[in-house]
Amino acid sequence: MNARTFLLPSHVVIAASSSEAQALQLALARLSSPVASLIPVLMLGYVMIIWPLVFGGGDYSPIEVQAGWMAPLPPDAGERSPLKMIAYPLLFVLAVISSIFTGSYRRLPFDNPGIAAVVGVIALAVASASWSLFPQFTFMRGALLGIISTTLILSVYSAHSFRVMMLGLFAVVVVAMALNLVSVATQPPGPIGHTGIYPQKNVFGWVSGVILFVGLYHLTFGGLLQRSIALAMIVAAPVFLILSQSKTSLGLSLLAPVVGLMLLYPARRMLISPAIVVSAGVLLAALVYFIGESAGLWTFKWLSQKLLGDPTLTGRTDLWDFAATLIAAQPWLGYGYEAVWGLGYDGLPYRMTLGFARVAPTGHNGYIDMLLHLGLFGFALKVTFLLAALTAAGRLARRDARLGWLSLTIVVFVLLHNNLESDIFISSNPLWMLMLLFFAIGLRVSSAR
Repeated sequence: MNARTFLLPSHVVIAASSSEAQALQLALARLSSPVASLIPVLMLGYVMIIWPLVFGGGDYSPIEVQAGWMAPLPPDAGERSPLKMIAYPLLFVLAVISSIFTGSYRRLPFDNPGIAAVVGVIALAVASASWSLFPQFTFMRGALLGIISTTLILSVYSAHSFRVMMLGLFAVVVVAMALNLVSVATQPPGPIGHTGIYPQKNVFGWVSGVILFVGLYHLTFGGLLQRSIALAMIVAAPVFLILSQSKTSLGLSLLAPVVGLMLLYPARRMLISPAIVVSAGVLLAALVYFIGESAGLWTFKWLSQKLLGDPTLTGRTDLWDFAATLIAAQPWLGYGYEAVWGLGYDGLPYRMTLGFARVAPTGHNGYIDMLLHLGLFGFALKVTFLLAALTAAGRLARRDARLGWLSLTIVVFVLLHNNLESDIFISSNPLWMLMLLFFAIGLRVSSAR
């Protein structure tokens, strides 16, 4: 199956078979392909709509909201609902069955650095249970990361109709927009911003950003109805972002599409990978910062105050200072996957520091958290994946400018958002799902013949 077939509407032409067994196998493959096309839709529909409506109200655990929906919780997290633990394993089983019946597992590019990095992080996360302070918890989180990541990759490679997948994702985002419109119109805002249908304002913030990106993408093609809905999304998203008072999501939602366009041109016209452009930009920014700091021109807190109006980034710098001491003590393999923050009285922060760090659900920086969880080995694998994701998005852009721009926008948004929150390689974090989904799409389309 080539990229052209994947990008066209779903249809399968099957030659007649003289063998009943072969006919059955082909029929199952025909059935499995559309099912696989909908698996990412079901997964994102669960985290963006079903979970907040069914489980997100009332009493909830902050660690569940920040570190991963439907993930196994710490022992002191309160009452668990067995229903929360069904969706991901069920989707995983569907993805495996679809992969077997369609034979897509034979096409998986295990030689790709990004896929190899994902496999490496999953293996390291599960193995880290052997040195974690919370071995059972770490093992369950690592297994969940593996289930979700495997499900998304297998489903993309088993799917026959990209159009069905994208229309399904469009429908999920439209429903999320409509439900949040009802929420902001009928419910009062919280003390620090409106939360929409979600239990936390920062979740409402990044969901609003995704609504904006998907709206911009669908505004560029389709019929009158599709373009009208897309326009409504583009109008609603900034209103949501302002009401949520999520400054991070507001700024990044405006910045990411622009950066995506800036990366799109060299990827298409000059054949320069976004990975090269971003790496050069990061290295140049780091060089300028450290030269200026050494010369006494600025400090991190001074820049934070001037650029963002808060020298501590709402207390994040205190978390990062504490994290730095932990990383220095155990730099190579870390303390175990997701085994540092928000783990109650027995956790390292509660025993070793004071203030917000004691109860913080994450380190509010996914790069620092990777060093804490899996050390320098995990961090190297993470960087490898991020470069591969940018490369795949650039190759996708050469085949489809609109889709490439959407992929670059989402990757850039998550890369930047991960500086102030923990998203990438965080068990069931929805932004990690989106990033991995578009990485898999870009990899499959760009590598197909």
